[in-house]
Amino acid sequence: MSDVVLHKKVSVERCLRQVGVLDAELARRLRAMVGFRNVLVHQYTQLDPAILVDVVEHRGADLLVFAAAAVKAVSPSP
Repeated sequence: MSDVVLHKKVSVERCLRQVGVLDAELARRLRAMVGFRNVLVHQYTQLDPAILVDVVEHRGADLLVFAAAAVKAVSPSP
């Protein structure tokens, strides 16, 4: 994924927050994931293994929360 595409994803996160799909805290955590992705791709030789373990063990649920918010946003109202 190019950095141009990644930048657009950050903009999408901002838009989703503005229309109420994401709350501010989840939006912040998703931005942090984008930053972590940049470290993995561009500075992987400087990666702290303890940070990688923390992300894998504690931040994966953020993706599930995001997915649930996205599904709720596009689902028809009852």
